[in-house]
Amino acid sequence: MNRMFSRINPYVLVIMVFWGWGFLLQSGCAHQPGRPKSSLSERVSMAWQSKVENKWGIVWEMASVDSQSKISRDEFLRRTNLDVLDFAIEKIEMASEEKFAKATIRFTTRKMGIKISNIQIAETWVLEEDEWRLVLMSHSQNPFEKRK
Repeated sequence: MNRMFSRINPYVLVIMVFWGWGFLLQSGCAHQPGRPKSSLSERVSMAWQSKVENKWGIVWEMASVDSQSKISRDEFLRRTNLDVLDFAIEKIEMASEEKFAKATIRFTTRKMGIKISNIQIAETWVLEEDEWRLVLMSHSQNPFEKRK
């Protein structure tokens, strides 16, 4: 046994020990209270993939508590008339307190048979009960107005 370790480069041994230590630390901290269960980029991607698949009920379920209190699921589904063909997450910016974030998305849609590409939208996401939730834009808001 001692002969086996004498052949290993000491630098490699140190790297292996630190790698194993790091692995053990990460596996022991799978989820800590106060930290999101899934990453924000995963949630944004899941919401937009649901839009592509025309599963708007999932989008409403991913909405913030405040958004859900302002519009019922049935009303949201009734008003939704966007045909999303594809999307790309441009960037995600975290607010300084890390409970709010802004995701910038580019997407392609089809309206009246015409394909419209390169539309950019900024979404607000909020961390509620260890989960990132989408803040739905109010239907009374003008989508062309500059938002803060």
